[in-house]
Amino acid sequence: MTKPAAAIGSLLCALALPAAAVAAPKVVNVATGLGGICAIAEDGGVYCWGESRAFDVDGGIAKKPHRMGKLAARAVSIGRNHACALDRAGAVFCAGQDDVTAPARGSSQDMPDDSPDPGAAVWRKIPGLPKAKSLISGGFHACVLTTTDDVVCWGYGGENRTGHTGNDPKKVAGLGPTRAIAASEQGTCALGTDKKIRCFGQLYLADGMEPQKKVITLPLPPATSLAMDDGWACGLSEDGKKAHCIGSAKDWTGQQSDKPYSLDLPEKGKSLLHGSSDLCVLGDSGKAHCIGLTASLLGRTGVVEPRVFRAYPGTADTWSLSGFNVCRVTKEGGLECAGSSEDMPEPREWEQRVAVPVLGLQNAVEIVAGEEHACARHQDGTVSCWGGSWEDSALPRKRPNLSDVVTLSAGGDTTCATKKSGDVVCWQPAQVQNQPRLVSPPKSKLESVAIGAGHGCGITSGEVRCWGEAYNGALGFISKDEYPKPSDAPVKVPGVEAPASLDAGVQATCALGKSGDVTCWGWNDEGQLGIGKREKATTASRVTGLSNATKIAVGNRFACAVDKDRRVSCWGKGALTPVPWPGPNDVIDFEVGGGNRLTRWPACIVRAKGTVECGAPGSARQVRGVAKAKSVAVGDEFACALLEGGTAACWGKHREGQLGDGRAPVTTVPAVVRLP
Repeated sequence: MTKPAAAIGSLLCALALPAAAVAAPKVVNVATGLGGICAIAEDGGVYCWGESRAFDVDGGIAKKPHRMGKLAARAVSIGRNHACALDRAGAVFCAGQDDVTAPARGSSQDMPDDSPDPGAAVWRKIPGLPKAKSLISGGFHACVLTTTDDVVCWGYGGENRTGHTGNDPKKVAGLGPTRAIAASEQGTCALGTDKKIRCFGQLYLADGMEPQKKVITLPLPPATSLAMDDGWACGLSEDGKKAHCIGSAKDWTGQQSDKPYSLDLPEKGKSLLHGSSDLCVLGDSGKAHCIGLTASLLGRTGVVEPRVFRAYPGTADTWSLSGFNVCRVTKEGGLECAGSSEDMPEPREWEQRVAVPVLGLQNAVEIVAGEEHACARHQDGTVSCWGGSWEDSALPRKRPNLSDVVTLSAGGDTTCATKKSGDVVCWQPAQVQNQPRLVSPPKSKLESVAIGAGHGCGITSGEVRCWGEAYNGALGFISKDEYPKPSDAPVKVPGVEAPASLDAGVQATCALGKSGDVTCWGWNDEGQLGIGKREKATTASRVTGLSNATKIAVGNRFACAVDKDRRVSCWGKGALTPVPWPGPNDVIDFEVGGGNRLTRWPACIVRAKGTVECGAPGSARQVRGVAKAKSVAVGDEFACALLEGGTAACWGKHREGQLGDGRAPVTTVPAVVRLP
């Protein structure tokens, strides 16, 4: 049957009309946590995104907000691997994979840490809880404030984190009637109706205090609001003009003290907020004023100035701060967030394609790079480092109590300095201490040290000895165990003759012999041992077709060497034997990247005219903005060049401050978050 022309025309017009825009749900509350961000919509829907296993999207990382189930909530909290929501009837539901969800799931022993639970994103009601009016989450525990003003906690109870033993919900004794609660990674504090603050858990507030054993009352004046973290606790004064605190005194006042102290607030406060290491106050104006490491980035310094609060952009009645994320709910029901690019719904590109100067660095004679940090040795034997951790700075900062250094080595999160005495000193940024494992050298004197991503090697008395993680033959032998134990004692690597120097990467190491031969051992899945095959080498093996080498560099599945004629050859990343680097034989330095995510720049070389090329043989490109380079260091998707005159320039990814130009590793400019 033929349709009338008018009807067809009407149909075509209808198809051509754009669909009416669907209004985004209005936001009424927001929570930032250790593993991501959750927002509550006007209808009670919970929308989450970030890295928490509770979200169970794309292996536990939700790049965009998505609604978690059909729960109608009025509050939400986020821990390491869990999220909890308080519904409108006062019941608590949790999702995720840790001890907090165990009461609703059975024993936590059934949930291995290294395998995501396919049911993690399912809300489960926590049994045995009285009706609640607010809730909080720590790292691996949670608490509610009940309608009868009691505090009930559950989850991992080690070091008194829940105020009792066992995983199941239980009232915390010794608190009395409570008006507000706050939690950190390892502890909890409660503000009583008597305006006193009481705390429990693995907290480090002052010498002599033992909240890990019992509930303690803090020696602070009466408070109307509280905020806390593992290393401090504060109460808002009754007139709203001061924060009375204990702990973190050196960071915030410039003087170390175990005694209580007071901070003058920039305006009269309604309540205190806390976000990781920061203390914040919500002022009468609706602004959030903060002091701490994250807030210091508003000043583009990464350095906390004593008694200086900084205000985040915008005003709101509802703010949430945690880790490096800051969110606010606007009066119109919109949501704006700033912070870590990994937790933003639309991750920003954190890359500097043209080299920028490392600000304030002078008289440098050596530069090294780890996965996300860099260090420089000065002429006077001191060392400055930048990037890699929020405990460090986006600008070069001198390492304390370190002098007489003659050489540096870096790998993963670890840096080691060899002193004139032959002693080797190693360190990691405080935030990642022992995770991954700190690669500490043996006490014996070492002539040369190389630090990889999880292991280290050194030369002593003509032998190579390695220590640390033993995966894939990193220590010079293949273990029969699937998960070999790390070795604190140095292990001799057989098959290495007359070693002159070493370099280590990701579970692989190479030794340069005094004869110019190169011998390698460890991981070989991409041919990074240069032995012509991908098979595991049970012992150290000589690199095929390479001789007269004068320097070596080993990274992530890639290695290079330069010979006495200044020719560079590289192997790995699928090349099973050395491949020459095209161009003139004028290389004066080179380095290989050792980061786990490195894909763009397996290596960088410095030519005699002072230019730098990065990439792989046949595909390398010259770096813009670098001139008069003397040497180069390559990390994980970033690199730095040491320049004539003792200065340096860096390029690449900069979200951890590793370029040393003072740029904030997170954005402090709020971005609008639209719920689907």
